[in-house]
Amino acid sequence: MHLKNKLAGAADKISEVLLRILSAAAQPLETKELEKLVYEEVKTTRAIILKRLHILRGKCLILSLIHI
Repeated sequence: MHLKNKLAGAADKISEVLLRILSAAAQPLETKELEKLVYEEVKTTRAIILKRLHILRGKCLILSLIHI
């Protein structure tokens, strides 16, 4: 997964965790895999994770497509 300014512009803990996980991934992650990894660190809902992913894509911090 290609990231632009890995942690720049991360609005909150969930966004920081998402960016860290995505930058460390050797290959693209399925949404379910990503949800599980984020939930292990931050107890949150699927809707909030998907919203943060959408925001990060809008800010061009995540450059590849995420399939839901």
